[in-house]
This record gives sequence, C-alpha cells and structure tokens, in this order.
Amino acid sequence: QSLDQRFGVATEQSLINTYQHSWITATDLDNIKSAGFNAVRVPVWWGQFYPLGNISDSGWRPDAFDVLDWLVSEAGQRGIYVIIDMHGVVGGQSTSDDTGQQNNNTYWTDGTAQGNTAFMWWQIAHHYSGNPTIAGFDLINEPTGAPDNQAVITALNGLYQSVRSADPNHIIIMEGTWGNWDWSMLPPPS
Repeated sequence: QSLDQRFGVATEQSLINTYQHSWITATDLDNIKSAGFNAVRVPVWWGQFYPLGNISDSGWRPDAFDVLDWLVSEAGQRGIYVIIDMHGVVGGQSTSDDTGQQNNNTYWTDGTAQGNTAFMWWQIAHHYSGNPTIAGFDLINEPTGAPDNQAVITALNGLYQSVRSADPNHIIIMEGTWGNWDWSMLPPPS
C-alpha cells in the first residue's frame, strides 16, 4: 500500500514483479538440484493473486500465475517437486510480517477474507490440478493468530473442501497452531 501511495499502482506492480522474478532464479534451482534436494516449498501470499486494492472475485490479477508457473516449469525440468505454501491468507493469519502485512490478523473474524482465501485456493488448485510437479498445497503457514484450535480446524476444513472441489489428488498439508503444539491442534483425518 505504501508503494501504491508513493509510486502508483502500475509502478508498485512493476517493483513487485521485479522482486518476484529475482527472488529465485534458474541458477538457484540448479544449485538445489546439485545439492541433492528434490523438493522446494514456495511461499506465496494473497497479493500475488489479488491486486492490493481489489480483493474480490472480479479483482483477480491477470499475471497471478506468471512467476509461479515459471518456477513450477523450471523445477519440473530438473525433477524438483514444488509445495505451494500459503504464507499470507487474505486478512493475515497472524501479526507476523511474513504473512504479507505485519499486524494484520483479521482472517479469523472476517468472513469475506475467509471466502476470498477459499476462492484463491480454489483457483490455485484448479490451475495446477493434474500437474505432476506439484507435490502439495500447504493451506495456511503458521496460523498463530487464531483465537483457538477450533478456529484453525474449521478454517483448514473449509480450505481443504475448496481445494478438493478443484483438485482431488494433490497432497494437502495442514499445520497446527504455532507454539504450545500438541496433536489436538490438527483435525482428525476424517
């Protein structure tokens, strides 16, 4: 938002695009392969799919998958699997800056944010359904800001259903709440 206000939306998107294209390179993937690894976990956030000022079904970014598609293609050519890790849901799942916006933890109480996140996951799952390079989808990274364990379980179940409606086959990863972890923080497999 600061970039939008300072430089305008077009320049903000250009700067973010430059950052995304520089974040990981073909040389990085070659080094990963040379080191003997066969998977990468790629953090994404809602701002890669929605414009910052228009989070809605009609606001989907036309370039939403450009960088991720490049990464999936390049990783696949090297025999490296990709795990798509949702580091920042719409509204934020904690107050951490690695969710895309520090001190924004409204996902748990905002039905619109939850719906937009489910729609985003549906789009991602639909886009990569059947892609053999995708190892799986990590639905919410470190959901530390939830009011309780049941909120996490409810959110994960809703996102699971959204993904499964578009992609019945890829692995789905569900993280418990961060901190005093125990098995009750994850839903039963059913």
